[in-house]
This record gives sequence, structure tokens and C-alpha cells, in this order.
Amino acid sequence: MRRARTTKDPGAFFNLDSLMDIVTNVLGALFFVVVFVVLSSAGATGWLITPLAAQADTEGVTLECRGNTVIFPGYDTMLAQVNRTWDQAVKEGLDWDARVERMRGLVIGNRYGRYEPSVGLRMIDGSLYQVISHSFTPYLDSLGENEIELKRPDADFRRRLRSLDPKRYHVYFLTRGDSYEVFHVARKLAMSMGFRAGWDPIDESSSVSYSSSGIGGAGDVQ
Repeated sequence: MRRARTTKDPGAFFNLDSLMDIVTNVLGALFFVVVFVVLSSAGATGWLITPLAAQADTEGVTLECRGNTVIFPGYDTMLAQVNRTWDQAVKEGLDWDARVERMRGLVIGNRYGRYEPSVGLRMIDGSLYQVISHSFTPYLDSLGENEIELKRPDADFRRRLRSLDPKRYHVYFLTRGDSYEVFHVARKLAMSMGFRAGWDPIDESSSVSYSSSGIGGAGDVQ
């Protein structure tokens, strides 16, 4: 299972491009905004992954912004347990269906969400394969710290980040549509503590799915 993709934020800088370069850059940015709006209005579902600026050499810690609060949902810890179970099933020589059945029998969760495997089909190099994604259904009414609480010196967000080494970890925000304000505050705070930060916008009601191609929203929560 590959790590979640992330993006380095180079910080503020002065742009000395020529006028034509500036116009080109603006038009390019508007193009991606239009594409995103069209896909959203058409009801497109799936993953929207922030492109890599460079290969991440640190481990990702997933955070989630929802209800205009930020939380450590524990998906990474649950995913580690899921991966151990899958690896053990492979070691025992179980076939595909038996492995999937074992994953479906797992009872893994916490106050923020629960694990639910998702099986589907994917075209890979011109061939159709059956694949499994490790999905987590969030409890959307379980919230974390808001913008005001984040600014307190004793905030749980700050305490959790202080327990991590920014040379070993980067933070990755799954940001729902109702939580961009708190996301900007949390990301700025994380970067001020030396962490690289990536993010991924997801639907307000979507589950969270991990696969070999990244992390992102994956369908509506029932």
C-alpha cells in the first residue's frame, strides 16, 4: 500500500514572469477551476489527488477537516491493522475470495469512523482486474477542534503534532466542502511547526478510501 500523495508548499515568493507568462499562468489555473466545477456539477465521483511536487520521503499522517473542525481520525492506524490482516491471509495461501471474506469480517473502528472494504473492477494496462480498496466510513457527527480552539496553546491538534517528528512525517488533510476555513488555519499551523502539508478536497458526505494509487473520497456515506 503506497503512502498518500502530498504536495510541498514552497511558501510565498515574488513572481518575475513576463506579462505573457503571467497571462498564460492565469488562463491555465482558470482551466483547471472550470474542469473541477464541471465535474462537480455533473455529479462525478472518484478521487481528486493533489499532484506530487516531489516523491515524499516522509510518512504521511492523515487528518480530516469536517464540520469546520479538524481531527486525527486514526485511519492510518486502522489501515496498518488492515494491511497486517491482508498480509497474513496471503501468507496462509488463501485465494482472492477468501482474503476478501476475511477483510469483510474485520471489526475495526474508533469514535471517528469504521473500516469497510470495497471491491470493484479496474482497467489496468488494457485488462480488467478485480481490486479491493480499504474504505473507512466516517461518523460525520463526531467532530474535532474548531478554528478558535486550534489557536489555544493546549489544543489537542498542537499536542499531537508536537509528538511527531517533522523530519519523519508529513501531514495530509482530507478537506470537506464545509471546512476550508479551518483547513487553512490548521495547515498554516502545521507548517509553522516544520511539517510539509498536502491536502485533498472530498465531498461532505463521502467515505475515505485507500488504494495503491492514493487516498481520496469514495462514494457517499449512507
